Amino acid sequence: MSIERLQVRPKESALQRTSSGRIGTGSSPFSLRTWKDLALDHSGPGLAMTGLIIAAFVFALFNGGPVPWALSGPLVADGHIHRLFTHMFAHAGLSHLWMNAAGLLALSPVVYAKLGSGLPGWGRYSTLYFVSGLAGAALFLAFNPTSDLPMVGASGAIFGLWGAAARAGPESEPVPLWSKQVGLALRDATISNIVLIALLFAISRSGDVQIKLAWEAHLGGFLVGLFLMPHLMQRAAVRLTASAPPSDHP
Repeated sequence: MSIERLQVRPKESALQRTSSGRIGTGSSPFSLRTWKDLALDHSGPGLAMTGLIIAAFVFALFNGGPVPWALSGPLVADGHIHRLFTHMFAHAGLSHLWMNAAGLLALSPVVYAKLGSGLPGWGRYSTLYFVSGLAGAALFLAFNPTSDLPMVGASGAIFGLWGAAARAGPESEPVPLWSKQVGLALRDATISNIVLIALLFAISRSGDVQIKLAWEAHLGGFLVGLFLMPHLMQRAAVRLTASAPPSDHP
């Protein structure tokens, strides 16, 4: 008797199935059922946040652009505290928006899958997202307290998701901080920043516009995601244990 090895295909989110054309028989990205499936699985929070930043981008196009949403040290010193939040929804252009939306949609299902379901899970995801964004803003302001060059974009929050995803593994426990997975994520995040800094420097040198990468926001968000994710995962695990039905076995 011979035993054949069976390969089990890992479960994909509805978002991943949609992108590869395999959402389900008779379904398509233009189907209402498709988007209902997306909202009910791990892709929901990422889609919701992406929808918000796209809506903000469109609104800003017809209402003065991203500058009124932007963050800088002098503006905060003048009492514009709300810009600590509004800068996360503003983007400098379509390419900026596209890059952040792509990162948001890719990372959100990985992170949300570890944070529980329903409103508590959405709450933990939102906490991670906005705390990471605020941490990125704080580090940016710490390094640039008097700079008039404003910052816009959700990159700080998205790098927080990146840091959080580095702690998400196949088990319920968070991946250890001193692991290869976390090291690779840190390496990739560093390389991406170096490449973007070089690219924006070249663009600035070739034109009259001054563009700089807010690497401080990326670093602040990434570190918060890295250290906050295990605590949020623990809270999700505690709630799951508390809501589990009692066992019939002694």
